[in-house]
Amino acid sequence: MWTHLYDFFWVVSGRLHAVVPWYPQFRWPADRFGAGNMLIITVLLSTWPFVERRDRWALVIAAAAGVIEVLNGINHIAAVFVFRQYVSGAATAPLLLVLGPMLLWELRRPRRVS
Repeated sequence: MWTHLYDFFWVVSGRLHAVVPWYPQFRWPADRFGAGNMLIITVLLSTWPFVERRDRWALVIAAAAGVIEVLNGINHIAAVFVFRQYVSGAATAPLLLVLGPMLLWELRRPRRVS
């Protein structure tokens, strides 16, 4: 929110829409963008106990989140090259590129019996 990612989302989705016309252009007010992000984070954090129990549905959600975070990191770094300037999220993108694969690796491990 501090770096106005919600404004940048409009620019990026507009560029994608220019190349791929069926791709929608997104403009969200800051409060809805923030609420949507907090909702996503809440859902992901609430699955943690079920991931620990190795419930299949929770593992699928966690794996999808891992893949999305890797793609998100790649997209933020790519945006730096496309726009030739710092873009929101570029500073934390390398973290996503490390943590996403680590999550996916951990999800492959067998269930630990206590």
